[in-house]
Amino acid sequence: MKYTVRPSLYSEALESWVWLSNNNLSGFIKITNSSNNKTVYTYKRNFDDNFIKKYNDSDNTFKINNKENYIILNEYYREKLQVEKHNDVQLLIKKQNWVDIFFKNNWNNPNPLIQNTVRVSVISLFIGLIALLLTVFQFFIKE
Repeated sequence: MKYTVRPSLYSEALESWVWLSNNNLSGFIKITNSSNNKTVYTYKRNFDDNFIKKYNDSDNTFKINNKENYIILNEYYREKLQVEKHNDVQLLIKKQNWVDIFFKNNWNNPNPLIQNTVRVSVISLFIGLIALLLTVFQFFIKE
């Protein structure tokens, strides 16, 4: 489906969600740019009257409404998808599976604090599993 890309509000620059004007999907979604197959994993929020008013009241944004297909993306997601703001882009949007939700969603979070925390946690889990395997392996070695 074709969407008009709009920039996020400054206050949402590091948030891990996007705003969409269509209400077909909810929750965690996978967005793929059809022209280059670049993908992001994020959470979808729906436009409502409060959001539209807040967005339109901002001095630095173009006006939006609920009748056209808009997607509000922060700079991080626009760079990952290689899309420019204020352009119409063909995007494929679908629900994430459980693997995407648990692993990919926060691995590439726009907020570097969350991103680094998740990466260190996964590395620590991997090292812990190696330590556990080595400990169990010692019981089977006969001297």
